[in-house]
Amino acid sequence: MPNARPPTAKPPARGGKKKPVSGEALVARLAKRILSGAYPPGTSLPREIDLSEELGVGRPAIREAIRTLTAKGMVEPRKRFGTRVRPTSDWVRLDEQVLNWQLEALPRIQLIRDVLDMRRVIEPAAAELTARQGRDEELALIERAFRRMEAAAGHDAADYADADLLFHRTILTASGNALLGSMASFLTWTLKASFGLSSGNPGAPFRSLAAHRAVLDALWRRDSADAREKMLVLIETANDRIQQAER
Repeated sequence: MPNARPPTAKPPARGGKKKPVSGEALVARLAKRILSGAYPPGTSLPREIDLSEELGVGRPAIREAIRTLTAKGMVEPRKRFGTRVRPTSDWVRLDEQVLNWQLEALPRIQLIRDVLDMRRVIEPAAAELTARQGRDEELALIERAFRRMEAAAGHDAADYADADLLFHRTILTASGNALLGSMASFLTWTLKASFGLSSGNPGAPFRSLAAHRAVLDALWRRDSADAREKMLVLIETANDRIQQAER
């Protein structure tokens, strides 16, 4: 039947009275259930009244959470058929909230691998454009970030990470491409997640500095092809650190 109601996902088993959930925590809980497969694509969420009773919130709060998940492409409310979980290809996975939910609900290492694949596409192109058309004052900002990394390596992990983020973000914005520049927030998230995975490797900052230096030198030479190549090498250096962290 073309208009048949999708099967309804079963709510998790209840283990006694639960504390009420509200606001962002409510949205996050439902999102993580979807991401983890508790509510698979093609199924319907439990009824509003059931979620309301289980989570200890009013039905208006459930509706507001569903509106947020709808905006993220994760669910689709349908009259008479409930709220259906949409296919994973429809989810707005690069939204910062969705990224954070994925990080909490999915195996971190797989998510970081997917992110590294995206970086291999985005950042070398940004480095190429920055070498070609970035302003001198923008390159000076990139160098300033690198100098901060040098100063912090080995003794101030937090400042090193902040400077590393600034290095990469400035290359994106200095590319002169508004769409690449808009990826800065995504890049911030992915670098922070990568740092968390490789933070147990004390020698990583020193090995990474040489790769950053090579990118910076190519930018100052205005060698766009070499800037692209050196950025790819830098990303592979990050990949090596993550593989070491897995062992």
